[in-house]
Amino acid sequence: MLKRIVVGLDGSPYSKSAVNYACNLAKNYGATVVGIGVVDLPDIEKHIGPGGPPGSGIYAKRLKDTKVKDALEKVKGFLVEFSKECIEKGVSYEVNSEEGEPFEAILEAGKTADLIVVGIRTYYHFETSSKPGDTLRRLLEKPVCPVLAVTDEMVMPENVVIAFDGGYTSARAMRSFVHLSRELAFASNVTLLRVSEDDEDKVTCERDLTTAKKYLQAHNISVNAVCKSGKPSKVILETAKSMKPAMVVMGSFGKGTIAKLLFGSTANEIIEDASLPLFVYH
Repeated sequence: MLKRIVVGLDGSPYSKSAVNYACNLAKNYGATVVGIGVVDLPDIEKHIGPGGPPGSGIYAKRLKDTKVKDALEKVKGFLVEFSKECIEKGVSYEVNSEEGEPFEAILEAGKTADLIVVGIRTYYHFETSSKPGDTLRRLLEKPVCPVLAVTDEMVMPENVVIAFDGGYTSARAMRSFVHLSRELAFASNVTLLRVSEDDEDKVTCERDLTTAKKYLQAHNISVNAVCKSGKPSKVILETAKSMKPAMVVMGSFGKGTIAKLLFGSTANEIIEDASLPLFVYH
């Protein structure tokens, strides 16, 4: 049951969308939303750099103090805006301001949560860069709890594509999604997708789909099971985009050693595309 939801706040449209998603879920379940604002102190220190000519240390300290103060003010603003949103929607909430690595702060809060909601693109380096960072990828390296990564548009999905490869991580993602979202309307329109990279895998494909379909049906979820061939990320994206508004459910790592290198190529490419909300667990 969904009772505590952690949402990351970075001031971006993606973050605002995450707050909306989290609040909608909280209203449905009577859950509490925990807003996390983080001053990325390690990134500020890295940006300023070590040492320098005599006397530069004083300048560096002043610059650091200025950036930290500015970041604290921005985080305070994020938390105020988050609080107002929760109050307007009648949602129970908590606020938390931290200094350090954003992904570590969010993971720490996620230890006692049922779900983490963040933007599919993250901007926690707001004090030093306008480019998206790697917070989402780093969150997914440690399976504290399921992660819902959302786009910059607040559109609740009417369709769900579960990318199931027969492996342990995709099975855990599917099961977690069912347990957390079976009461939501869009969970009733589910496509179970098994992607085979070659035609020789059709027997295994059909077997995996049959067992997964039985599990979903046991939870009273009507499901359309489909086996397709091709590059997994391309097939998953094409299938989900044809059903927009849709959400993709998948494990962050696929089967096999190669797929587990770094982050996992399929999930990584879907994150890079950033056009679909993504429910991930491993």
